[in-house]
Amino acid sequence: MNGNKITLALLLLAASLFAKPTYLPPLELKSVASDDVRTFLEEEQKYPVNSAIKKKVARDVLGRIKQTAENVKDEAYYVMRHQKTLDVYVSPISKSREIKFISGRYEVSKNGEKFYWLDDARISEEAYFDNIVKRRENFVPEELYRASLTASEIEALLEGAEPVFIDIVRKPIRDSYTNYSVIFSYSEISSHAHSNSYKGQGVGIYFDEDGCSDPVGYNSSYYQLLNTCTNGIQMHPTAVAKILSETAPMAMLYAHDGGGDVSYFNGLDMDSYNPSIEISSHSWHYSSNGSYTSTAKIFDNYIYNNRLITFASAGNIKATDTATRVGSPALAFNTIAVGAVDDPYSNNYEYSKWRNPVAHNQKPEAANYAEFYFPGINVSVWTGYVAGTSASTPYTAAMYADVLSQHSFLKRHPELVKALILSSEKIPIANATTYDSDNGTKAAKGISTYSSVAWNHRFRYWNGSNSCCFDNNDKITFTESVSSGVHYRIAIAWLTSGDYAATYHSVSQDIDLRIKQNGVTIASSTSANNPFEIVDFTTTSGSDLTIEIERCANSGDDNVILGYSLWNDL
Repeated sequence: MNGNKITLALLLLAASLFAKPTYLPPLELKSVASDDVRTFLEEEQKYPVNSAIKKKVARDVLGRIKQTAENVKDEAYYVMRHQKTLDVYVSPISKSREIKFISGRYEVSKNGEKFYWLDDARISEEAYFDNIVKRRENFVPEELYRASLTASEIEALLEGAEPVFIDIVRKPIRDSYTNYSVIFSYSEISSHAHSNSYKGQGVGIYFDEDGCSDPVGYNSSYYQLLNTCTNGIQMHPTAVAKILSETAPMAMLYAHDGGGDVSYFNGLDMDSYNPSIEISSHSWHYSSNGSYTSTAKIFDNYIYNNRLITFASAGNIKATDTATRVGSPALAFNTIAVGAVDDPYSNNYEYSKWRNPVAHNQKPEAANYAEFYFPGINVSVWTGYVAGTSASTPYTAAMYADVLSQHSFLKRHPELVKALILSSEKIPIANATTYDSDNGTKAAKGISTYSSVAWNHRFRYWNGSNSCCFDNNDKITFTESVSSGVHYRIAIAWLTSGDYAATYHSVSQDIDLRIKQNGVTIASSTSANNPFEIVDFTTTSGSDLTIEIERCANSGDDNVILGYSLWNDL
């Protein structure tokens, strides 16, 4: 085969691997085991449970082990093999429960006046939130348990009548200097959030760590430890709590000693706390080499069912680290993975894992500053320095707690917040293209400032059963008024159930975004693997835009939980 034919063959192969699907299969209720579990089963199959292992050893006539082989024949003896067990999480694979239809729209005028629509009807702010509270879905935990199982027990579960997802229990990896006030200045936390009294009031933030925070890390009036401090006061939770507390000083911090305990996270009833938990922040990750894990399934299902806005650390790259794929739960479809940028002076990626998961959904979705120094701290566990995605993740989470205190409309809408983040990344990351070679122009290429996320936005959402919202052509179409010569960015994002993702490692709905003006398409985003789409353009006319959101492939299983954000950079 000559060079031209080889090149053509490679191009055809690439096209087949990354071709946009026109069909997404309905959820098949069957058991699924992760790659790590399959590897364990394959290894165990080599040696049946009651088999023996043959070994050779030199012995004398009395059966004693001979130190020399002189005049001694090697004889074989057998050692009975102990049956191995594997620590696993077991959770059901089940169809998505149908939810009631609801749609919302939110705009803020230049003078700060807020306008609300519910199910396409203009409504007052008080009436909007009164209706939302009455129509809120009940808390839905994931059914799961942890067990130490043999290969035969795992096989029995996989072959049983109840479909399950089985994955190994993984060990969390913890990650881990600019004065924090300087970072606050560049991010506009001081000038635009705190100066306007947006400090996270009315917002609960859940975070989990191995250990507890020293009191230097938090304001006791806005901090609750949800369990016993069994692991003692540690540096990592102290630093995380400090970032959360300083960035959103009036948000209630709900701390849990036991980071990576997905069963505890899974059992959180957000509304049982006052204020309710609206955001979670996770400065740890499991390494899975990009494979979809039980933790990812639990997080995806929890977010899908309960609408918790969730930020997770992409993970840090060490000098000798070859595992560059984003960790779990950050790789989950519904989480917001946060990468780390060193400081406001260079605006460079430095620490973050960046490679996309095996499912090819693009990660991370957000990036933020990561080298913090808090002066005046001198306690036994911490000197005030913290860096990496362990820092950028709580910083981003707390930043959006401030946003939620300004715009309550965004609460319980992780799809909207992801669309907001993707549409508002303003400060370019200098080395983004060369650092994150997986993602071209779709990755987190910029850093949001507070003004870029809190002003000049228009929001819409659609929530309902799979059959809702789209017309007979599987489209949602509406218009937006715009000005000529203005830079706009529009993003949509939607949720996928963990059950579907665990089964197919794919979104359950493929939705595209097209922007038309004067009958001509001026921007479009049509990725095949992402649960989001982004367009970026500058208008050359003041004519209305036609926004076309098209569902081009649909499994027919999951509910529609779709958010839309338009931002203009004025």
